[in-house]
Amino acid sequence: MKLYEIAVEFGQMPVLIPEGTWEASKFDWLPTIARIQNKYGLDIILQLGVREDFVNKTINKIFIGQPKLELQSKAMYKSPATKWHRDKYKEKISEALQKHLDINEKVAERTAHEILYFESRLADGMTDRRSAKTLKSMAVLRTVDEMYSVYEGKLDIQTYLNISLGQEFNATFYEYHMEYQKNLVQLLKEMAMEQVANYIMYQLLKTFFIDYKETNRAKKKLCLNKTKHFFAKVLDNMIFRKFNNK
Repeated sequence: MKLYEIAVEFGQMPVLIPEGTWEASKFDWLPTIARIQNKYGLDIILQLGVREDFVNKTINKIFIGQPKLELQSKAMYKSPATKWHRDKYKEKISEALQKHLDINEKVAERTAHEILYFESRLADGMTDRRSAKTLKSMAVLRTVDEMYSVYEGKLDIQTYLNISLGQEFNATFYEYHMEYQKNLVQLLKEMAMEQVANYIMYQLLKTFFIDYKETNRAKKKLCLNKTKHFFAKVLDNMIFRKFNNK
């Protein structure tokens, strides 16, 4: 199955292999999400973007920070009033695992619960996009050494950027939503790497989930939306490469 091959390329999804055979010591989450970013432009756990500099609008800068999460706001992950939405989201994950990856119902439900739990913990550090804060007010100009020091070596942004961009990165960049990164570092100290790996691989593989029973019109619309998304990320990368290599 092609989906299994994609998972293997990036280190395997623990839930897809026999229990007890996945080796956490061989998994490193940061290079993994960077390789996925490089190949598919997916913002998993961290968002990588390119936009004009706040100070000098003739140049482009890399921005790193909080990604978009499925339920979009902290309240959707945390409020008792939105529990129905979380339950539906968990059900959606479970059904997708069963349908597209042939995982049995019991294991799919457990894995869906763990995926939602990890994502809800990521949301602890979120700044809601509806807040009055501007991106400029939340951004700090960094060097890779500065960011490495701020997070006591737990976020190796040099490695992340080198792999994501496919070249050595030696410029400054903007870090935004710092509370998100602080929360992320703490969360990764607490989480089992098997659960982190399942989360990353699910976020990767769901991109390729297609319902073949859909109408041709629906399939074409899905294809167009995915093409727009991926082409935009590739274009961002091309723009930055052109600027950075001058």
